[in-house]
Amino acid sequence: MEKSSKSNCGIGITGVITAVLIALKISGMIQCTWWFALMPLMIGIGIKLLILLLAILYVKWLDRRW
Repeated sequence: MEKSSKSNCGIGITGVITAVLIALKISGMIQCTWWFALMPLMIGIGIKLLILLLAILYVKWLDRRW
């Protein structure tokens, strides 16, 4: 029997939004700062870091000594 494997290799919604904002910024169609154009990327990274921090705190909480 052959195993089927799925691959999740998409750019994602934040990647699409970031690419669109960068293209609009470079073409001069919007006059926003680079911080705003890269905000979807920063939000995604921030959420991942928050989840990592919460997981570390949870593991530390489980390992507490009474």
